[in-house]
Amino acid sequence: MKKLFILFLMSTSVVVTVQAQDAIKHATSTASTTGFNVKSLTTSIMNKLVPALTITDDQKPGVTDAISGFLVQKSKILPLKQSDPPTYSKKQSSLFNTLKSKLGSVLTGNQFTKFLAMKPKKSDTSNALWNLFF
Repeated sequence: MKKLFILFLMSTSVVVTVQAQDAIKHATSTASTTGFNVKSLTTSIMNKLVPALTITDDQKPGVTDAISGFLVQKSKILPLKQSDPPTYSKKQSSLFNTLKSKLGSVLTGNQFTKFLAMKPKKSDTSNALWNLFF
C-alpha cells in the first residue's frame, strides 16, 4: 500500500510538472502575440516613412491603409512563427508581396525604391520597419 501511494504521488507530480510547462509555453506565446499592436505599429511606421519618402497628404491614406492592412494580416499568422516557421516565412513573403503591390500603386517609383532600401537588418527588431520586412 505504501509503495502504491508513493507511485501515485510520483505520477501526479509528473503530470503537474508537464501541465505547468504547457501553461508557461502558452503564456509566452500569448504575450508575444499580444505585443503586436497594429494601430501603434502603423503609427510608428508612418512616422518613419512620411519624412523619409516625402509622402504627400494625398498619398498618406493609401499608404496607411496598405500598412495597416498588412499588419492586420500579419497578426493572424504570427503564431506560426513559433509553431511552424517555414509556413510563417511563406505566408509572410506572400503578404509582403501584396504590400509591395499596394504601395507600388500609391508611391512614385523613386519613393518605392527608397522604401525598399529602408529594409532594416534582421537583428534590428527595435526598428518599427522590421515588422514589415520580417
